[in-house]
Amino acid sequence: MAIIRRALPPLEIVARDVRYAVRGMRRTPAFTAAALSTLALAIGANTAIFSVVDQLLIRPLAYREAGRLVVIDATRDYEGTPRPGHVYWPLDAAERWQESLRAFSDVTFYTNQVFQLSTRDGAEILDGATVAPSFFSAVGGPILAGRPIGPADVLTPSIVISQRLARRLFNGASAALGAHVVLNSTDYVVIGVAGPQWDVPSWKTDVWESSAFAHARRPQCLQRPAAGPPEARCHDRAGARRRRRRGAGARDGRLENPRPAAHGR
Repeated sequence: MAIIRRALPPLEIVARDVRYAVRGMRRTPAFTAAALSTLALAIGANTAIFSVVDQLLIRPLAYREAGRLVVIDATRDYEGTPRPGHVYWPLDAAERWQESLRAFSDVTFYTNQVFQLSTRDGAEILDGATVAPSFFSAVGGPILAGRPIGPADVLTPSIVISQRLARRLFNGASAALGAHVVLNSTDYVVIGVAGPQWDVPSWKTDVWESSAFAHARRPQCLQRPAAGPPEARCHDRAGARRRRRRGAGARDGRLENPRPAAHGR
């Protein structure tokens, strides 16, 4: 007598295995919960680690010649022990560094800044940055609309904002160009919108202003009838403002704790 064995289709074999696994898990619920929790944690950890590795090591930065871009930190020597500290750089330091550091093709500076945005609905705090006029040309990141800050914006209240802020305030990058934004009681004009890849100084940065304009607008002179020439009154008022502003991000025309960035040749 011949015995004929019928081969099961692959899908039916898979279905039988699944039904058997489900019955086994229902018989041991505690073991099933522990196994599923361990599997979920392992998948989540692997996903997080891969995301970090992809951002830092695999995916290239969205800047021009990102492999040659370096950030320089300054340290001070405290009793023979070098450690990070607040270092104050003159506003023209980028130009002087460019002349002396022949190993770098571009040198620029930036520092963190906090802006108060005033709107009809109230006020809110924005993360921003005060950057040297050469910042955008040196770093070379993407600009979605308009143009970056440059040397021509020394005396004009011009800013570049993030795509995130442009969408929230003006419903798009194109609509944001030429719009007026009141930051720290100063009326700025939006001249450019940075791409979402910008993370200098931080991924939370929404506003970039020129350090040259920030310095130019600080020494203000109020003409009032008083003894002494107007020049002396302006000088005294500017000195008093600087003394009150200690620790507020700028001292005598110097940026507090700026971070130089440079492109190697």
